[in-house]
Amino acid sequence: MLSEITGEFSVYVPDSDSMNPKPDTRSGPHRTEVKTGANRTRCTALWMLLSFSLPACQAAADTWPGWRGASGQGVTAEVDLPTQWTATENIRWQAGLRGKGNSSPAITRSSLVVTSQDETDGSLWVTCLDPQDGQLRWETQVGRGRFVASGPTSLYVHRHNPATASPAANEQSIVAFFGTGDLVCFEHSGKEIWRRNLSDDYGAYDIKFGIASSPRIWGSRVFLTCIHKGPSYVVAFELDSGREAWLTPRSYPGMGDAPDAYTSPVILPRDGAAALLIVSGCDHVDAYDTETGERVWYSGGLMIPDDEYSRIIASPAVGDGMVVAAAGKGEQAIALRADGIGNVTESGRLWSTSKLSDCPSPVVHNDICYSVRDEGVATAFSMKTGEVVWRLRLGGNRYQASPIIGDGKVYFLSLDGKCTVVREGEDGEILSRNTVEGEFYATPAISHGMIFLRDRSALYAVGRPGGN
Repeated sequence: MLSEITGEFSVYVPDSDSMNPKPDTRSGPHRTEVKTGANRTRCTALWMLLSFSLPACQAAADTWPGWRGASGQGVTAEVDLPTQWTATENIRWQAGLRGKGNSSPAITRSSLVVTSQDETDGSLWVTCLDPQDGQLRWETQVGRGRFVASGPTSLYVHRHNPATASPAANEQSIVAFFGTGDLVCFEHSGKEIWRRNLSDDYGAYDIKFGIASSPRIWGSRVFLTCIHKGPSYVVAFELDSGREAWLTPRSYPGMGDAPDAYTSPVILPRDGAAALLIVSGCDHVDAYDTETGERVWYSGGLMIPDDEYSRIIASPAVGDGMVVAAAGKGEQAIALRADGIGNVTESGRLWSTSKLSDCPSPVVHNDICYSVRDEGVATAFSMKTGEVVWRLRLGGNRYQASPIIGDGKVYFLSLDGKCTVVREGEDGEILSRNTVEGEFYATPAISHGMIFLRDRSALYAVGRPGGN
């Protein structure tokens, strides 16, 4: 149900003598409560001054505007990224967050956005920080609610809530999606532009552990997937209005929990044609034209025979014109060429393996696929042949976050905050092992010369002293 913002909009701007904003007593049907840091104006002016005095290569930081970056590939062009840190060394700033969540931050040139849920009252929040210093710009309650999940609460309540999906952004808009079905779009000031609820629009969710797919902004649209036991679909909305651009049903047969997917869509650009939206779930991976919603190709090969619990968590990985998709439990994965048409189950297949991950998504770069299994074994595969290039036991207590690549380094973050940095390429050289204590289900983000680590209730910015 699409609804334009009709309530009052309020921005708290404390005076310079007070860090405590006055309470907002106004109300409206979609009241937005926004709190803004006291020193915001001065910090912005200082940053603008510094930006003009820096060399161009330093001032132009790469952004990371969604889960695993703009396209979802998980690779950044940033350089001079940190290799070593501790709880007290190379931590540029840290910030506590309201409530808990596992969403990764979306980072633009001027904003860092995360979502969370205050579990005391079920309220859902979007928080915007200054990426340079972690100062609060605003935070907005967008609603209230719990998961619609059929599975035992004891299996997910300690690690998964409606704020698992990561937000997405560009330089004009911010989009947040929650497991309640609430999809809300904001200006960077925190003003709500539009909202809709996908559960109301397209049917109630029927998935064991709740919806967790992150939105993807590409061009003028935002894309989402809903892959569950009910009618599944891929959908695109116009970013400026929330109007549905296209909706494509996605139905494949599956037993037990196989129809459930907790994956997020990724983008694969094409020369001379609209980019492809790559989606995996229910024993299949497929590609959709981002302009029309037409399914361009599809592939089976992810079914685990006679397993009623074979849901898919790891999202597909793209790179070098190829796609890697994993099945549930890390028991099957396939690599495909991405230039096919129709059924490419056989014609597009490059290789398959049983050594990929269950929860962490792989990352592909320079003809190598990097993956880490939940128990902490990292593997590099040749994208051309599927042969193992190297394998390392990383240590750490389980891995839920996905690896990312930047500055010639692969970052592997464990649940208990141990991050192993491995040199990208065929040698598998471990450059460092670093620790910040916490619970890190969220995949790290890279931007502004820093690596952002999101604990369930806090955010750490790791960067070299004096960096960008």
